[in-house]
Order: sequence, then structure tokens, then C-alpha cells
Amino acid sequence: MRRNSGVLLGLLLCLVGGARAQEGDPRFGMEFEFAGRGNRIVRFEEMPFENYERLLRVVVEHFGGDPSTIRRVDFTKPTTLPAYPDGKRPLFKAEWDDPRGRTWTIEPEYVASMGLDGYELVTPVLDDTTDLERILDKLAASGLVREGLKSGVHLTVGGERLVGPGGDARALTNLILLHENLEPLLRRMFQPVRGGGHSNRFARSLAVDHPQLLEAIGALPAEGRTVEALTELFARYDAREAEIQGSKIGESSQSKMWKYRSLNLAKILPINPEHGASHRVVEFRMFDLGTPEAHRLQARLYRRLVRYAAELAARGERVTYRPRAPMPAGEDPSVYNTPQDAEEAKREARALLERLGLDPTEFEGLLERSIRPRELYTRAEFDERITTLGEGSTDFRYRFELRGKGWGVVALLQPIDPEVRARWGSMSQGDRRAYFERVVGDQPLRMAEHFTPDTGRFAWLSGQLEVDREGFWRLGSSEFSALGELEARLREAKALAGRSADAVQLSVRDTAPQWERLEGQRARVEAYFARAARWVFVRRVEALRTARTFDAGAAGSLHAQVRLNSLDRTSGVQHLDAEIVGLASAIEDVTTLARLVTHQLRAHAWGDFAGVPLDPARPSRLLEEYARHLSQVEGAELTETRKAIVEALAAGTIGASAEAIVAPLLPWAEESGLPETTRRELRYAKEDYLSWLHREVQRIEGGVYASDPALTSAEGLHEQTRIRLEIGRRVKAWFAESGLSDGLLRSLLPRSEPTAPRRVVPPKLEPLKPRAPEPPKLEVAELEVSKLEPVKRQGPGIAQPSPSGPGGAPPTVDRLAAWRTPHGRVDWKRFAREKSKVEAAGLAHFGLGLFLKELAVAVKTGDRLYVEEFFDALLTTDFYVEYGLFVAGARMGELTYTRYLQRYVKPRFVNSVLKTNLVLATGLALPALVHGRLEGKAFAISLGSLGLSSGLVHGGTRAIKWVVDLRKARTVGAASRTGLALGRLTRAGAWFYSAAELAVILYVADEFEQTANAYFDREAAKKAIGQAGEAFLDQVRDSNATPEAITAAAEAYDVAWTSYRDFLYAPLFATEAQVARRMEGLAETAKELADKRAEALARLRRLPQLRSRIERDHGSLEGYADHLVELDEASLQVQLDRILASYERERGELLERVYDGERRPGRYLTVDVDFLQASTRSGSIVWRRQLRDRPSPNRLQAYEDELEVLALAADLLAGRPALASALEAYAERVRATRAADDQLAHGDSGVVDLTPAKLGIVDQLQPR
Repeated sequence: MRRNSGVLLGLLLCLVGGARAQEGDPRFGMEFEFAGRGNRIVRFEEMPFENYERLLRVVVEHFGGDPSTIRRVDFTKPTTLPAYPDGKRPLFKAEWDDPRGRTWTIEPEYVASMGLDGYELVTPVLDDTTDLERILDKLAASGLVREGLKSGVHLTVGGERLVGPGGDARALTNLILLHENLEPLLRRMFQPVRGGGHSNRFARSLAVDHPQLLEAIGALPAEGRTVEALTELFARYDAREAEIQGSKIGESSQSKMWKYRSLNLAKILPINPEHGASHRVVEFRMFDLGTPEAHRLQARLYRRLVRYAAELAARGERVTYRPRAPMPAGEDPSVYNTPQDAEEAKREARALLERLGLDPTEFEGLLERSIRPRELYTRAEFDERITTLGEGSTDFRYRFELRGKGWGVVALLQPIDPEVRARWGSMSQGDRRAYFERVVGDQPLRMAEHFTPDTGRFAWLSGQLEVDREGFWRLGSSEFSALGELEARLREAKALAGRSADAVQLSVRDTAPQWERLEGQRARVEAYFARAARWVFVRRVEALRTARTFDAGAAGSLHAQVRLNSLDRTSGVQHLDAEIVGLASAIEDVTTLARLVTHQLRAHAWGDFAGVPLDPARPSRLLEEYARHLSQVEGAELTETRKAIVEALAAGTIGASAEAIVAPLLPWAEESGLPETTRRELRYAKEDYLSWLHREVQRIEGGVYASDPALTSAEGLHEQTRIRLEIGRRVKAWFAESGLSDGLLRSLLPRSEPTAPRRVVPPKLEPLKPRAPEPPKLEVAELEVSKLEPVKRQGPGIAQPSPSGPGGAPPTVDRLAAWRTPHGRVDWKRFAREKSKVEAAGLAHFGLGLFLKELAVAVKTGDRLYVEEFFDALLTTDFYVEYGLFVAGARMGELTYTRYLQRYVKPRFVNSVLKTNLVLATGLALPALVHGRLEGKAFAISLGSLGLSSGLVHGGTRAIKWVVDLRKARTVGAASRTGLALGRLTRAGAWFYSAAELAVILYVADEFEQTANAYFDREAAKKAIGQAGEAFLDQVRDSNATPEAITAAAEAYDVAWTSYRDFLYAPLFATEAQVARRMEGLAETAKELADKRAEALARLRRLPQLRSRIERDHGSLEGYADHLVELDEASLQVQLDRILASYERERGELLERVYDGERRPGRYLTVDVDFLQASTRSGSIVWRRQLRDRPSPNRLQAYEDELEVLALAADLLAGRPALASALEAYAERVRATRAADDQLAHGDSGVVDLTPAKLGIVDQLQPR
């Protein structure tokens, strides 16, 4: 909730009375950052001193001085740039002393991300702003400087009165709290947008990042407000600050901790060792480079604020912290903490000025310019508003059509064959796929012969299914009158169809077009919707400045498009249709555009790009803008190589979307519908974007995104792309004749990394492009298999010795005998210590077979410490290098570059969530374990929960004779001989083995996780279980039911409940997926750091003189390489630790909630058997609704719900003992499964004790 109260100021200040007339305001100094008029990027060391001299001459002439007395001063700054091994960068500046002996300085300064030709004017200590305001006027009129993207202003104010004798910091504490309480209003007054808006990383708000710190400061009593107390409080938040700033804690770090704050306290408090606290000054950093008048008023207000804080302390008054209103992350604090009404906000600003003893009339012009009604919605407001557009109108109708290819659509279809349709609901996903592949096969048109839309389950489907010869299907919806309902159904359809759905078309029909308002507006209307489509796309991807745009992606345009049928009633069409086409993975794009179409066809606010063509998104714009940027900013030329790259980007032929590249260059800064402050942001964002684009062009030119350089040979081209050798030679010759680089050629070819660019080439090379089909998209894990090829190597850890005993027993050769205790355990600590002995035994390569055996032994002990020691010891071997990083649940083992993260992941984290993963993995497989009648102790574990690559384990287990593939056992009849009914496990892909008197199922959890995630939301899950319950009870109530029919109905009901209970695990899978996405970027960063270190070492080894110097200074080349990346590694470690700690905590909480939380009060059904038997139509609605609405979200109570329905069914079958006995056997299995699940969740080891009887299953599973 935003604060609008007129008494807000009084609450914020927590003060009484105005400022008293005491000694004057403190002295001050200011720093102004400018971009040079030439706007050319050059190295500071090479910048002409004349540039500095020319700027400082303006100051000299203002005072009537002699320009020849300007002096050059050389100095150094600490740096971590590799070009300066001694850590000192040599620079120079210009200085001049005015008639009062005060020194004015012009220094080099970065004002753009690429080091724009930038300067900083540093004033001496000043008493008033008279001279300063006039100098700034003259500088602005000189034409020598302009505002740059990152041009800012820093105001330093004397703090002599803020700290008293003995470290008394009552005045300083008042200032900290006053500033943070008032900052939203101060931001509203001065409107900073530098660095892309209010979230300027160089002037962050303490209240946004550290509210707990401010609360602790505010709670300090008057006598406890000392420098020592404040320093101690800040120190508690050093780690959080280091994480935010991306810096490292330590004496030798280039830390920016606590400096990059809107109020920088590092020069008055000892909270950053690199910024001496003895200066007794405070720095205010949030201002943009603006008008001279604005800077004069900033100095007036903030100097008075410092004075006011000291006066309050002298009067014994104590400021407290006022927590800010909640707001979405990244939003502007002034929006949520100042009055929405502009006039009310001005009144608060005037009251503040009066309280500080200032004259509000002096600030009136500033207030009128800055505090105005808001012209733009916040992100949260926009999202809220956009969801309401298009609702409530009776003139519009909506339909959608889902398009795609593949078998996944069967989730929305039903078989035409009556016999198959009758059991379709009870068939597993795998069985449905098998049926689809059998009846359709490689003849796509047969899909329509065997399937029809399931309009019974999905009444919103139209009943039409179209399939073309290529296998692409189109499934349409019925008509909707509300977009919200359509969006919900569209998302449900996409969730059910999964990855097989790749596109969506949404139709908007205006049944009563306002033709008179549309007349003659076709160009403007079409231009608006084109801009809206681009804007929606840019809003979705947000961070276009990422190399991901060059990685593998969908072909063609990534954004949704709007097509109109007619804007003229003379066409004879009485309605207006808009077709919106987009990716199925970006449904929000499509529905947002549909809402905008609906809204604009009534609002008719089409806007315009002032003074430019209505459709400026031509590819040539990119080349024009880039050429101008090279000339004016980079000081470089547009070479043929760069031109070819940019043309390829603009045409969308390097795997990036052409729209993603061109859209930021549209003239958004000239859009009449945007306010001036937003246009300014967009103008500089475009400049920054072009600088990024140039860096990416250089990376492409250098082959960063390419495959191995060997590909640039004709033979390499032939081998990798399958083009004929003579064509490869022609490609090479063409590049040589054109003067293009091999780096460009490599960037256009496929690479071996999983995220390879698309196999495409610029238009000029199109005739040479191979006609071979594009390779299928493989999972990252499988690509890792083909890259590492560990299975082909068949190392000693994979090829285990053949067992001498009966088939299925683990090998009798104990390779760990030297470390095994008399009790059968392995002393893993000693194993980890004795590296040489381990290597001599060949155990540095810890094979999969040995891992599986010892995993069973470790888990069976139930001793968490022993399990932890086992996994700690594994980290000393190459097991995870071969089989994937163990990251306990998150699918990190399947991520690209995972091995580079290995050394950053702490064993403590690995071990702390083992129990959670054993519970989750075994819980998924539990029905199969119980129904399969396994005897003794058993546990199941997912490959994913171990972080192991499924492809590697598939290959590895083939070489281990005592590990049985259940699918093979099933085909040869072994499972049937033992009565083992592990249907879901055999379909998923699973292996069985016995070790340490423990039956172990090792399986791939993908199928179970897909089941858990198949439901669109909890309502859909409850609806599914309700429908299954209705079908079951209807069968039980059927007087003609046979025992076979009752058994089949009970089995189908069991499948439904199992799927529902699996769905309750969905939040845990969602957490894993979220962590995996977050860690993907960290893994790439870790690889980049490893590459950077390796490249530095390789380069230095080729330079003997420099190598000798570095070895003398750093001890070794490796030590120097470590120094190059230590700051980045520390930052990565902080980020990773935070992600893993959050994941560990959240996983534990979610699992506890699934098993122990959210129990429903009361029974599942409130009806009895008499009510069921006598149900009228209205009575039937009651129990059917309860079946749907009341299943428990608690996993254990969900078993009780199922048993309650079974008991009710048994009562219905009273008098028919043959039928009732079939249900009792089924109920006994449910009770056994619940008991095992309870033991699993609340036991210590993750092992399920099914029965205390005999083992021997392994022997029976062996093929005969």
C-alpha cells in the first residue's frame, strides 16, 4: 500500500520544531562527470592533455587567470587489469589554483560502459555555490562536453559535527536515518535516472538492500549511538554487501563495499579499509548531471540536512527508522513511499524544506518540473492493468489454435477405437505413446484416422483436428467471450501437450468495429501493432545484452505478430479480425497483444514515431546505426568482415532473432506517447546497446562462438558438415578472396558444445550451404556422453570383474578391503587421506559398480555421519568428473559446463540434503516397490537426485553383470516368474541389484516428474482425482459389475491417486528446475574463469621474459593466474553459496509440508453408503463435488482419503462377497504403501522395510 497521508513527513522525521539559527552550513565539494564532445573511446593513457587543458581553461577564464599556469600531474590508481601486473595504472590529470589558493581539477572518468572519452571536474572545498553555478553555465555553453550514459554528480559534505569526542555518533546516526527515511521524497524531487533508472548500482539505497541494518541502527539508544556500535552493525552485513556489490572481503581486495550507496559513509566510518574513515566527510551519490540550478539546490538542501542532523543531536533528539512500504523488487521507491497525487507530494516537499530552515520558493521551479503526475505505470501496475484489458466487452470473441508436431498432443485427444478408448484413462503416458507410435508410425495423416479431440474432458475444444503430411497438427478451441478464460485454457492445453506444442494462433474478432474512427488509419494502426509486438518481445527478454541470443534457438522471429483482415467497411466484411501468432512457450506475449488489440480498437490511441518512417525496423537500420557508432564512438572502421557479421545478424542467420537485434534500435526515444525522462533513458540505453553489440561482433569475428579452428580447413568442413571436399575448398577460397576472417567462418559453423549456433550461413554463402538435414536436438546430458565418451573407454571402474557366485550377486573381489573395518564399514576418512595408496589400488578412478555397491552399504547403516563420509571421500576421486556433479537433487549433473562448478560446491551442502532426495526418489517409486511384492529392506533412488548423467549410467550399467535391467528382465519373463509388478519402473528405465541385504532400485525419474508436473495447477489435479473417483464409484454402484470390472476400476483409481500424490511433489521439482536455471549461468561463468586462467597460462608460457618477472613477483605462473580470477571466483562462490543454502532450506521445508503440513480437518466425504445408494441428481452433485474439491494436499492423508472411498465402496458391495474381496486386497496394498511412505518420511535412512522375510529376488530376476 502506498502512503498518501499528509502527515507522512512528520512520521518520517519523528521530530518536533524547526531548525534553529546556529552556525552556518558545512563546507562542501562536488564532482561532475562529463562525456567529451568528440565522444570517441580512447585509452586514458593516450588521451591528449590538450583535452583536459581545454576544459580547465573555462574555469581559469572565469576567475581571470592565466591558462599557461595549468599543470599536468601524473598519478597512479590501483587496478586489477592484466595490462598492469604491478596493480598500478599510470594516469594524468590537469590542475589549476584559483586566486584564493583552491585547486580545481580535471581527471579521467568512465561515463559509459566502454570507457567513453570522459572527464571529471573536481571542485575544491567551497563555502557557497555562486562561482560553481557560473562555471557550470560556461561549460555547458562551451560545447566541449555533454551528458554521457553514466554521467553523475557526487556531493561531499563536511561531517565535523557528525562525530563528537569519544566516538559520539548521535548526529551521524540521525543523518543516516533521516536520509533513508526521506530518500524516496528526495528522489521524487531530483528524479535521478542515471544508469538506466532509479536502480543505479552506483548509488543503491540502504533501505532497499539492508532494511534490517537500519532497524538495528534505529533501535540503538542515545548513549549507544557510537562509531564503534555503528561499525559493528555494518560488519554484520558485510557478507550480504559483498554479495550485492560482487566484491570480495579481504584486505587485498578491490572492494567497493558500502561505497556505492546513495549515502556513502565509508569516509567517516571504518567500514571499508580502502576508504579512510579519518576524512570526516559524507558523500551523496544519487544525482544525475543536470542543470547548474539543480546542482546549486542539491548543495543547499543536503548541506542543510547534515547541519540539521547535528542540531537535533545537540538538542538530545533521536531519529528512528521508518520502514518503507512493501514494493516489488526493482521498482522505484518513490512510487510506493510518496503520495500519488503530485500536489500532495509538493506540499510534503515544501514542508520538508521549511523544517530544514530553507525557503520553499527558492525550490519552486524544481518542484514544478520534477514532481508531476506519473505518466507511466510501474511494472506491477502494468501487469495488473494488462490482465483486465479485453475483459467485460460484449463486442469481442476469441479463439485459439495450438500447433505442433509429435505424440504429446495425445493428452488432449482420445482414441477412436472404442476398446482402446475405454481404458485410455488408466493407461500410462508411456503406454499412450506406444499406442500412438503403433497406429500412426511414420504416416502422420493416420493421426486423424485414429484420434479425435477429447471434448468430453475438455469441453472448450472445438472438436477439429487437422494434420498435414509433414506431421504438424492443429488443434482448435471453441469460442470464448473473455480473454482470461481463454488464457487459462490455452495454458492448460500447452501444459498437457508439453514440448510437442510449438506455436499458437489467437484470433480476436470485433463484431462491432468502429469503422468511422478507423477510416484512413490503416498505416498508423498497423504501425502501432508492429511496434506493440516488438515492445512485448523486448519486455519479455528484457536483457538483450547476452550472448545467449547467439546460441541455439527457434528459427524465424521469436516475437508474436498481429495481422488484421481489413480496416475498411467497404470490403463487405461486417467484422474485424486480428490474428496473433507466436511461440507456444511465450503465451504471455500472445495474450498481452490480444489485450492491447482489444483495448486499442476502442481507445484508438495509436501514437506515432515523430519525424521518422512508421515502420523503421528494416535490417539496414542495424548496419547504419552500427556504422555511425563505430565512427563516432569507437573510432573504428566498418570492415568487410564486420559488415558481413552485422548483415547476418540483421537477417537472423546466426541463430539470433533478427527482431531481437534490431528492436532496441527503433526510435523509442521519439515515441510521442512516452514522457521525456523515459525518452532520455532509452536514448542512452540504445548507446549502451550499440557498445555491447560491437563487443559481440568482435567476439564473433574472433570465433568465440565457433567450433574448433580446425573447422576452417576444407577437410574440417568436409568432416563436420558433410559437404563435399571441393565445396569446402570453394568456401575457403571465397573467404580468402573477400578478405573475411577465419573467425567469421568459424562463427557460422556448428560447434561441439551443446548450445551450438544454428547451422546457417550468410546469404552470400547460401549456394554453398550443405543440404544435409539439421541434427536432432539432444538433451545436454546425452551430448556430454558423446563428448566425453567414457563408456567407450571401459575403464577399470566400469568393467567390474565377473562375480564367482550365483548370478546377480555383487563381485566378491573387495577392492576396499584395505580400508574396511571388521564391522564391514569403510574408513572413508582414511581413504580420503591416503591418496597414494588409493591410486596404487586403482581407486582414484572410482567406478559406477563400486559406487552402487557402497551406496547401498552406506544407506543401510542409517548413520548420517557415515553417509556423509562416503560422499566426502568420493569427492577425492574422479567419480563425479566421469558421471556428473553430485548436487543432491537439482539436475546440475545434466547442465552444460557442470564440471567447472564442482570445486565450488561444498560437501556440507551435498550431504545435508541426501535424506530429502532419498525420500523423494523412493516416494516416487514406492507404489511399484510395494505392489511388486519386494521382500526385505528396499530403497529406490533417482539418477537425477544423484546428479548423475542418465546417458552415462545407461552405458555404465551394461558392463556390470550383477545389475539387472528391469526392462530386459520383463521381456524374458523373469519378472513374471517372481510376480514382480514394477510396471512404471520398467517403463521409466530402471535397474535392480542387491547389496548389503538391501534391495535397490536405481531409476530415471523423468517419467514420474513429468506426471507430477502434468497438471496445470492444483485445481486440475483435484479435478482429475474427482473424475477418477466418480468413474470408480459409478462402476461399484453398477448392479451388473463383475469382479474383473471392479478390479480394473480399482486399479485405475489407484493409478489416479498415485499420480495425484506424485503431483504433491511438484513444488520440489519446481524448486530443482529453478535452481538448475540459476546455476546454469554460474556454470558458464565458472567455465569462463577456467578458460581465462588457462589462456593466461598458455600465453605467458610463450613469453619468457614476462614469465620470469611474474614468477619473481608471484612465485609461479599458477599463482598469478589465480590472482587474475580470484575476485570473480569469490563473487561466484558467494552467489553459489546463497543459491545452495536457499535451496537446501526450501527443499526441507517443502518436503515437511508435503508429509506433515496442510492436513484437511474432517473427513474426505461427508456422505454415507445410504446417501450414495439413494442419490438423486442433486444428491449426486454433492458427493461428486466432494470427490473433486476435498482431496488432501497432505501426502499421507491422501492415502487415508483413498482408503475412505474404498471403505465406502466395500459397504456398497455388501452382499456381493466376490466383489468385496477384490477391493479388500487392493485396500491392503494401499495401507501397506501408506505405512512404507510414513516410515520413509519419518525414518532416518530413506530405506523402506517392506517385510522381515527372505530375499532372493535377484536370483529369480536373472534371465534363464
